[in-house]
Amino acid sequence: MPDKIQIIAVAGSLCLFIFILELVRRRRLRVEYSILWLAAAIVVMVLSIFRSLLEGFAGLVGVFYAPAALFLVAIFFGIVLFIHFSIVMTRLANENTTLAQRIALLEAEVEKERTGNSGG
Repeated sequence: MPDKIQIIAVAGSLCLFIFILELVRRRRLRVEYSILWLAAAIVVMVLSIFRSLLEGFAGLVGVFYAPAALFLVAIFFGIVLFIHFSIVMTRLANENTTLAQRIALLEAEVEKERTGNSGG
């Protein structure tokens, strides 16, 4: 008979999985960003369903209460997601800076053309 925490973990990971799929379907989340979320939901779901895997993992990392190992896995995926999105945000910030500089150069060039043509 499954424990209450096991049922909650399976239901939570299933809800997360369905929610992420729905966000992708509605084009609110890009597929490449959903992969880590889906992987996290699947890993938590598998560990929740197969208690022996969870207990083996808990023993491997030295956690005495196996359901607490689920939180360790969730924290790990959270950190990986934070790092991934930090990398994406850094790349986008760099691209924004480059685009702003190019726009400024183009505006300066257009202004130079305007003043050069109207003065002659």
